[in-house]
Amino acid sequence: MPIKDRVLKTEKINWLDLKDLQPTNLKNSHHTNLVKESLLKNGFANAINVWQDPETNQIYIADGHTRRDVLVELKADGVEIPDELSCTFLDFPDRKTAIKNLLEVFNSKINPINEEAMMEWFEVEDLKKEEVEVDWLNVEINETLKQEEHTKQEEHIKQEEHIKEIEDKKIIRVFLECKDENQQEKIFNHLQELGYEPKIQNL
Repeated sequence: MPIKDRVLKTEKINWLDLKDLQPTNLKNSHHTNLVKESLLKNGFANAINVWQDPETNQIYIADGHTRRDVLVELKADGVEIPDELSCTFLDFPDRKTAIKNLLEVFNSKINPINEEAMMEWFEVEDLKKEEVEVDWLNVEINETLKQEEHTKQEEHIKQEEHIKEIEDKKIIRVFLECKDENQQEKIFNHLQELGYEPKIQNL
């Protein structure tokens, strides 16, 4: 099978006009600060990979979402950024092909993919999991949701056990009047030996 050159051209375009091809919550961006530090120190040294929809002419980001988002933040903070930055245009015939390549070629191993967001995206784009090589993708299940569900289950079990314990436990209240502290101590100790939980109340 021959290797196809997917690169059409590289040119400077208005990067603020770029749209996201993937959902904004697809990636769990754990390294945004590192990207920000690199841009401030080294500048913009790697072109953003884009795909232009032949039907609408809208330009979408195929790779470079995190950098674009960080650039937006930096611009809002007052950092001077050129209006146009280098973008490499890739040759994909349609949106589905562009999405498949985004996942299979440009999926970053640094920022893991949120599995729930990915499956919702597939549903919107009418994509089946089998159509994309997702087995090797850096997919991260939302651990927070899993932990919350586990905690809820544990709390429910503890609540049921507590209710059962109350139902099974027979509470007997018996009031004894003792003539002196010595008799009180003897009765108290004897009841404890029998498995009761006596309490002393001074009247």
